[in-house]
Amino acid sequence: MNNNLGIDIENVVNVQLLKEQRGANYDNINHVIMMTSETGTIFDGKTIYATYKNIAGVKADFGITSKTYQMATAFFGTSPNPIGSGGCLIIGHWRKSDLTLPAVEFDTLTGSEIDSNALLKTLRQIEDGSMTLGELTLENLNFADAITFSDVIDTLNRAVPDGYPSDENHPNDNNVPTSGKSTFAYLDKRLVVSGKGLANASEGGTGTFIGNLLGLGDSATLMVRKLNRF
Repeated sequence: MNNNLGIDIENVVNVQLLKEQRGANYDNINHVIMMTSETGTIFDGKTIYATYKNIAGVKADFGITSKTYQMATAFFGTSPNPIGSGGCLIIGHWRKSDLTLPAVEFDTLTGSEIDSNALLKTLRQIEDGSMTLGELTLENLNFADAITFSDVIDTLNRAVPDGYPSDENHPNDNNVPTSGKSTFAYLDKRLVVSGKGLANASEGGTGTFIGNLLGLGDSATLMVRKLNRF
């Protein structure tokens, strides 16, 4: 085979181009963003963007008389269209005035390594466990019916008061549940506590202090972060 440059090409490979790269959905270049100052019914101060696959969703959120709907109509009316290649239309909210929100404190307390099987046997003898982790106090922890260490974790999580920290005080972070409550998890043979205003375990509340048993006392590592919101 010879091309116009006079270079012989002996090995020819046939390839097929896919319209959508399935292995890189988050880097899909077919996503298109459009900014608008219109709030519609979707931008309430907490939501700053929305994604759409068709014009019906834009119509429902902004109405047919909005400039946002008119611009989206032009986008969805093009052919070929990015939607057909796995893309979407992202409509972002452009604020005409500045919005300043305080940084959010988000703490992670990682305990020392523990033997969950041995600890489970000890905890089964405790029906009035308690400890204070900074702003968070847990008490009246009954582990008598715990069969597995997962039951211990469930007991700890159920004891966290509703609204601590409040929904306003926790960021949208993968390590924090959407309920806004601090959580206990068992990872790599260590207890990990996520929340706000945490500190190494100390005696507090009514009952038997269990902070050191759980590895959350002075040997635990506390990380405090300030997350900026926009």
